[in-house]
Amino acid sequence: LEESLELGEVTSNIDSVKLPETDELPVCSPCEFAGWGVTKKNGIGSEILLWNTMGIKAEYYSSNEFLAIDDDLCTAPFPVE
Repeated sequence: LEESLELGEVTSNIDSVKLPETDELPVCSPCEFAGWGVTKKNGIGSEILLWNTMGIKAEYYSSNEFLAIDDDLCTAPFPVE
């Protein structure tokens, strides 16, 4: 988000998020990944915030792409529930 939002009758705002200056991804382990919005798998939609903790594999890392793997060796960043 680049600006604050007003949500209906909610008295507080959602503040803007300060984005990093560059597109470089951090090397971290563990890292927390989250996704908000509509996700779709097998034709079923959802508006649930999904998250998972994973580690970025250094050997598959570059400045704009990476491979993240969790303890169960799943490479998808969001668990299917």
